Amino acid sequence: MSFEQDYCDLFLKKRSGHMGQYVYMYRPHIYEDLIKQDSYYPFKMESDLLIQQSLDLCKNFKNVKHVLEVGPGSETPILSKTVPFLRALKSHVESFIYTAVDATREYAEQASKLVEQHLESIKTRALEIDFLTSNAFEDIKKDTHPDGKKLMICFGQPIFANNTDSDINKLLKNISQFLHEGDYILFGVDTNHDEALLEGAYDTKLGGELLLNAMYHLKCTLQLDNFNPEAFDYVCKWNNKEKKVELSLRSTAKQIIKIRDQEIIIGEGKEFNLMNSRKLPIKTIKEFLIKENIRIKDEISSQNGNDSTFSMIIAQKKANT
Repeated sequence: MSFEQDYCDLFLKKRSGHMGQYVYMYRPHIYEDLIKQDSYYPFKMESDLLIQQSLDLCKNFKNVKHVLEVGPGSETPILSKTVPFLRALKSHVESFIYTAVDATREYAEQASKLVEQHLESIKTRALEIDFLTSNAFEDIKKDTHPDGKKLMICFGQPIFANNTDSDINKLLKNISQFLHEGDYILFGVDTNHDEALLEGAYDTKLGGELLLNAMYHLKCTLQLDNFNPEAFDYVCKWNNKEKKVELSLRSTAKQIIKIRDQEIIIGEGKEFNLMNSRKLPIKTIKEFLIKENIRIKDEISSQNGNDSTFSMIIAQKKANT
């Protein structure tokens, strides 16, 4: 799907929850400020787990020569998660190549530079990739070490949290095609269903500002002079049946815009679901992975109360059947 089609589908209600990538393409400081909030538990729980458990996690990885990070994010996640983990991995497997891939080139390049600054003698590179295009990681294959294992790291939940079932399947298919038998994936999973924690993390002013970034991105990219990106209220709902936080914008004024010469009427009071934060159970995640011959090898969890759990999952590609 193209950029323009994504926005057309959003405003015409043909799709929902598919706009996650666009909220990070404007005002990057908003996301940085959001994850630094004490109430934003997903970042804190994952970074704490990685800092405390990286040495134990790394015992699972043998002969890793290439680390590929999918969606490294901004400076704070890289310094709080990526660098501590890679430092522990370096003490375990010694030398490896680090590749940062992101849908936004600036994030990939920043991750590569920060890893170079904080870890000596690690070769790095940065690539801009749309993870959902067919064979997304194909160009990286030719540069991987012929005799070593690959480790894909996915901090910040880029696989399961913000994607639809269809997009999860597409992404895992691309990942599976990139991995060989015995290669690894390390990723975080938030299974928290504590509504008070969820409200504190997501129903915030900064959460609303983050979603408005998608509207600013639309205005700036298409130069829509008459479009007001602020004419929306933030709506945050916990869908207990589907185990997801629905993040939406509700229009506060009627606006008419043109996308690809198509007139789009944004009616006052209309609500648009830009993205979701899914809290899938481990059982469901296993079912997604098994379809691509990927099996969970180990799981390390932290718990804060009865309903708040965050886990780091180590999975491994098995032989195709």
